[in-house]
Amino acid sequence: MDINKYKQLLENEKALLEKELGGISSPRPENPADWDARPENTTEEADLNVAADIHEDVEERHGVSDELEKRLAEVNAALSRMEEGTYGACAVCNMPIEEDRLGANPAAATCKGHMND
Repeated sequence: MDINKYKQLLENEKALLEKELGGISSPRPENPADWDARPENTTEEADLNVAADIHEDVEERHGVSDELEKRLAEVNAALSRMEEGTYGACAVCNMPIEEDRLGANPAAATCKGHMND
């Protein structure tokens, strides 16, 4: 297994995820690994319609942000496994994760047999 290839893929994905998250949310000061969605339009308007639009925008961004944040956590966990020397071993059975599985998802923590565990 070419661990450097997977490390580069994960680092590239991490940079992309952080860029995408930074466009729609901000890291929480008390926990930078946790992100809060922010509105695209921060205009302070008294108009209830504008306020409702801003609220709806934040809710939509929150859903996207949650998915990006979850994937970023998976990527960070895979990079940590690389540092620990456990990358590529299934977290359930400790057998090697298949190359095609890692090719499809370099952050995979389990082999094909334990994908849903």
